[in-house]
Amino acid sequence: MIRNTYRHCLRRIDSKNIQKPVERKGTIMSRESDKLLELIKKAIEDNVVTNEEYNQILAQAAADGQEDPEERALLSNLQELISSGTVKRVA
Repeated sequence: MIRNTYRHCLRRIDSKNIQKPVERKGTIMSRESDKLLELIKKAIEDNVVTNEEYNQILAQAAADGQEDPEERALLSNLQELISSGTVKRVA
């Protein structure tokens, strides 16, 4: 059951509705939600989120001064993983 929940949440985090980086003037501008997604993936690789990783994730979410729907969904999915016990939060 826990594995299924974990896979379900990862599927939601990796969903195709997350937009790709936008190209402008020959460079790729990485979106804030893409950076947030990478931080979350890195943090949950070992099924443990440290306080430092959690604070980095929250800082990235607040970096641009606004929280878009994608960022809210990513944070919600992370919280769901922590609440269900699939991912443990440690000091």
